[in-house]
Amino acid sequence: GGLYEFNQLKWTHRNSSNVTTNFQAFKIKVFGSDDNENWTVLEESMDTKSPGVAEKELPLSATYIYRYIKVEYIDYDTQNGSLLCVAEFNVGKK
Repeated sequence: GGLYEFNQLKWTHRNSSNVTTNFQAFKIKVFGSDDNENWTVLEESMDTKSPGVAEKELPLSATYIYRYIKVEYIDYDTQNGSLLCVAEFNVGKK
């Protein structure tokens, strides 16, 4: 693959229950890289928590161009389980 230009993420949880969000990542940190070794932080803390809604569109603070993207879970429910389930993670340009 080549370089990709993007300014939004689409995050889809496997668990969209109104009652529990214990399988959801609540916040993520987003990184970009051109060589898969040196990573630049693109977004420090994006809110992905979405009780009752499986899919959430996340606008980014800028338009980025990178070959690789990675996400780090930085906030989640540590009391009710040890699993995080993400159904889909997409990047795009709006």
